[in-house]
Amino acid sequence: MELKFKINKYYLLAHTIKSSMPPFDGWIELPNKLWNISNDAYWFLFNPSAQDKIFAKLDDTGFDVFFVKFKKDFEKILSAAFKSKEFSRLHKETKKYLNFLEKEWINKQKIIIATTEEILGEKLPDMSITVLVTHPKLANGMALPESNTIYWGHRENWTNYSMVYLMHEALHLILDRKLEKKHLTHAIIELISDNELRIRLNGKGKYFKEQGEHVGHLFLRKLERAALPFWKKYLKDENKNIIKFYNELNANSEIKKLLERLSEELNPV
Repeated sequence: MELKFKINKYYLLAHTIKSSMPPFDGWIELPNKLWNISNDAYWFLFNPSAQDKIFAKLDDTGFDVFFVKFKKDFEKILSAAFKSKEFSRLHKETKKYLNFLEKEWINKQKIIIATTEEILGEKLPDMSITVLVTHPKLANGMALPESNTIYWGHRENWTNYSMVYLMHEALHLILDRKLEKKHLTHAIIELISDNELRIRLNGKGKYFKEQGEHVGHLFLRKLERAALPFWKKYLKDENKNIIKFYNELNANSEIKKLLERLSEELNPV
């Protein structure tokens, strides 16, 4: 398994503008500048929920005229953004963070992969994963299975934070294709990476907390605690098989009830 760290300047710009927090003081000057170039193009690019307001301005006679102007405004916004001092600083700080991630991965990939494979009971697939890096002050972590891509940018809340969660996202790319129930799969991924891998890499720690901070999604905690006795037994097994472990949990009556309750809570009628 290979991780390739890259910056996509278009995604970096969009992600940063849409984030609820600025990457640094003075960043707000750039969104204000882009907004003044064209309200419509700005909303279309950076606030998809407002796109209906833009379409409300269309009629059968003005379609072509509107979109010719829109294209020009679109180009003006991107040109102004990429030439700005704010974006230059954003890109520079993100590139520094990318270099940190790349060095961490090069130095630790062998132990990370070996440890994860031992926990899974199987080899990781021979695959190349693109990691699109964003600014570390803006929490970002997501896997896109259709393109083998991870979006990533986060502060190092504790030692090996990014390495642990990059493997977490990589496991989504691998296991989400094999296992049907997403909440159970997600809980197992957190047991593998957020907890067991973290503790082994750091040489210390306990499940679900690190330096007083909650580890993993709280909405999965009841499910994970219920699975924990089975998980501890699984880790002692010399013939580990993560698919078999998933199937055993999925057949457990207590786990089934928790999954049903979790589904109801997250998807109320």
